[in-house]
Amino acid sequence: MVPPVGFSPLPSRGGKQRNDDYLVDPDQTELGLKRRGQKLGVEVKGLVVKEWASLNVRPFSGIIELWTKWTTRSWTQVDDNHS
Repeated sequence: MVPPVGFSPLPSRGGKQRNDDYLVDPDQTELGLKRRGQKLGVEVKGLVVKEWASLNVRPFSGIIELWTKWTTRSWTQVDDNHS
């Protein structure tokens, strides 16, 4: 089997693995919260424009969405084991 273009069996960022935590809300499609590994705070990702542009360059075609990301150390994850 030939791996897809851009595929690497090595983890990104120098081969170090990390566990990210996500806030899951199946009804929310325009906002996401993530804690990246052991970093303090969270990343907030939000949809700015649903149909920013369109792309039709083989093999890609479709609507391009414009997303942005903000990082804050003001919010921290609460461990479920603590009251």
